[in-house]
Order: sequence, then structure tokens, then C-alpha cells
Amino acid sequence: MTVILKRTMSTSPTSSKYPFGSPDRWFILSLVALDYFVLYLHRAVLGFIQPPLKLELGLNDEQLGWLQPAFIIPYALSQLYVAYLSDRFRRRTILISSLMASFVCLAAMAWAATFSQLLVLRVCLGFAQAASVPAIAGIMADCFSPRNRSRAVSIYLTSYMSAVFVAGYWGGSIAEIPTWTMSLGVNTLTLAGWRMALAGFSLVGALAAVLLMFLLREP
Repeated sequence: MTVILKRTMSTSPTSSKYPFGSPDRWFILSLVALDYFVLYLHRAVLGFIQPPLKLELGLNDEQLGWLQPAFIIPYALSQLYVAYLSDRFRRRTILISSLMASFVCLAAMAWAATFSQLLVLRVCLGFAQAASVPAIAGIMADCFSPRNRSRAVSIYLTSYMSAVFVAGYWGGSIAEIPTWTMSLGVNTLTLAGWRMALAGFSLVGALAAVLLMFLLREP
């Protein structure tokens, strides 16, 4: 029992060797904050592109109103169960998988042609993102000690407000342009502004997922 106790104490982030947590804790914090920034970017952008979206798909106010609970309900309910994944598997894998699923759902929303398709994809986005926050909480708990954990959480939460600003400013600005035309060799791709906003932010998610694959370690 003495041996087990000493081994547990030596690997604890609050041990005398690392009283403030793991040496690379701030670097890991920046990566999980980036992850949460992108996830919130994906969920928030739809709220800033509604006028052109409503016009093109012919949606009414009631249909627009359903797009928010279509994300929130599956996101909230599934967290009661998907948190188990972070206890059972590597949290690094959960975070990257959740982010990849999120950008796939957002990219698919850029091609939605009807309200039903948009609604289903919002539900899928809720399920895709649900496992991320429990995994992030577990990683932060392992990397930081009680001496600086609250400060780490406050820094991490700034990614939320940053995402709201970027989604509102850049998402809205991109959506205001009626059409975007891109040359693809001999072909030309034309996207409506709101579709381009979704496609562009999904690409940000793909780049962030690649970054996490190379840089994020499992604490």
C-alpha cells in the first residue's frame, strides 16, 4: 500500500515536483482553447447568416427558431452519456474525432437545399460536439493543480467570446456578399454568401483538427 501511495503521489499534478501542474500545461491549454473556439464558431455562425439563408431557402420565422433547439437538445442530452467516452478512451482521440465530425456536419450544411436537411444536420452537429467539453475538462484537470486551475478555466473561456465575435463579424461579412465565385481549373464554383461562410468555417475546423493531431498529447 505504501508503494502504491508513493507512486500515485509522484504522478499527481499537485506533487512537489510539479506543484502547478505539468510543465507544458499552458501549451496544452492553448490547444484545447483552440478546439473550443472552433467548436463554438461552428455552432454560432448560423445565427449571423440568417437573412440570406432565410431568403434562399424560403424559411419562415418558426423554422428559423427551430434551428437553435435542434442543436441544443441533442447536445445537452447526449452529454450525459458521451462523457463516458472520455473515461474509457484517450481524451485526445475524443477531441479530435469530435472536431472532425463537427466540421463535416458544418460543411454538409453549406450544401443543404431544404429546411429538413438543415435541421437534421444541426441535430448531427449537436451530437458531434457533445463529447468535447467533458474531454476538455478532464485534460485541464490533469494538467493544472488547484493552485492555478481557476485561472486556466478563465483563460479557456475567453475562446468562447472570441468565437462569438469572429462568427458575428466574419461570418456576417462573408454572408453579406451575394455570391462567391472560385475558379477550379476549367470549372467555376459559385456559392451563396451564407454557404461560403459555412464552408469557410468548416475549413478552419479541418485545419484545427490537423493541428491537434500533431501537437496535442494525452496528459
